[in-house]
Amino acid sequence: MKTETLNLQASKAIQALGVEVESEEWWNEHDSPAGGSLWQLDGVRPHPLQVGYPAPNLQELLLALPEIGEKLGWDVYTKVFVSGAGFSRSGKTEEYHAHHLLDIFLEKGMSGVSEEIIGLVENK
Repeated sequence: MKTETLNLQASKAIQALGVEVESEEWWNEHDSPAGGSLWQLDGVRPHPLQVGYPAPNLQELLLALPEIGEKLGWDVYTKVFVSGAGFSRSGKTEEYHAHHLLDIFLEKGMSGVSEEIIGLVENK
């Protein structure tokens, strides 16, 4: 069984941020028998003269969240101690987004995660 990956649109959105994601799967552009081009998901990194986008699975995406967060301007995780009894958090953190993406994955799969990533990048 193949691992689910981000869809092509979400993969393009991450690439547009300038984030390099390590991925075993790639969206590669191929010539279509009917003319034009066809995008296919495969495990082959494109030749430098070809167009291709990494297609990360959930684990690979989560590993890239710190860089994605930096590009999107997320605040740094902050601990504010109150009388030594606890702390509060401020800002959008990778930890919050990792939990949120996992919840989406469990409910909707990678199609839901792809939609969330596209929304985050479009609303930056």
